[in-house]
Amino acid sequence: NICKGMESLLMGWGCQVQTAMGVDDIDLSELKGHCPDLVIVDYHLDHGETGLTAIEFLHEQIGYAIPTLMITANYSQELKQHVRECGYHLLNKPIKPHKLKSILRYLFQHPTK
Repeated sequence: NICKGMESLLMGWGCQVQTAMGVDDIDLSELKGHCPDLVIVDYHLDHGETGLTAIEFLHEQIGYAIPTLMITANYSQELKQHVRECGYHLLNKPIKPHKLKSILRYLFQHPTK
């Protein structure tokens, strides 16, 4: 339900969205010939996977890094530091739509890894 809610919110803002609950759900055929502007990934995924694992898999499969926004309820300094070291941006839950929109606007204007 959370994934569907995020999808609905983003699509309402004019974004094209592909959702996946874990690495096995990533539809690589949808990405062929398309360069995503951004990946939004939750740190805690199903089956003990992490968003970091999913992003690494995605980067390996498509051959390039995609700007990434990691979302988590984990407020630990260690995770925050690790996400930064990976070159990703971090947003803590609960997610407020206006804050998400502000971060997306910033990321689209200042793309990074």
